[in-house]
Amino acid sequence: MTERILKTVFLIACSMSLIGYARAADYTIKIATVAPDDSPWMKVMKKLDQEIQKASGGALKFKFYAGGVLGDDKQVLDKMRYGQVQAAGFTGVGLGELVPEVRILEIPFNITSYKQYDCLLKNLSADFEKKFESRGYVVLGWADLGFVHLFSKQNIKSIADMSKTKPWVWEGDPLAKAAFKTFGINPTPLSLQDVFTSLH
Repeated sequence: MTERILKTVFLIACSMSLIGYARAADYTIKIATVAPDDSPWMKVMKKLDQEIQKASGGALKFKFYAGGVLGDDKQVLDKMRYGQVQAAGFTGVGLGELVPEVRILEIPFNITSYKQYDCLLKNLSADFEKKFESRGYVVLGWADLGFVHLFSKQNIKSIADMSKTKPWVWEGDPLAKAAFKTFGINPTPLSLQDVFTSLH
C-alpha cells in the first residue's frame, strides 16, 4: 500500500543568528537534522561544507548534528530559538509549526508526479519564504524526499486490512493523523526516537 504523499525537507536558518554570525571573522554554523549521517542528503551537505571551507579559506564551516541526535523537528526548533543551533534540515512536520500552509505540499493523493510537485513548489515557494522571513527564519534551500510508502509485516489489500494494524504517525503531526482518520483508522502517535524501538 502506497500513499502518494511527497515528503519535503527544508533547510532553514534563524535570520537573527545569521546576522550575528556574519560579523565574526571565523565562525561555524551548527546544523541539526533527523536525516541519517550516511544518507544522500547528508553526503550533499558535507560536500557543500568542503566547498564553502575552501572558498572561505577556512573562515566558514558547518558542524552537523545528524540522525536526530539533538531531537526531532520540534525540539530542534526550540534549540534554534535559543541560539543553540543556527540552521536545520526539517521535514514538513517541523516547518508546519512555523508556516502551516507549507503542508499543502504533503496533502495525501494531491501530488502524483515530480512534475506536479516542481510546478507547485515553483509557484508557491516565494510566498512560503516570505512567511518564514516574517517569523524570523530564512529558507536556504528545498529538497524532496520522495513519495511516502507504508510498510507492514501483514498483507494489506484494503482499508479493512489497514484498520486491523497500528500505523505510526509522528506525534503532533495533524496532517498524518487527519489522513488516517478520514479512512476511519486510528494511528499510533509516537516521537521519531521511539519508532525504531516500537517496531521490535
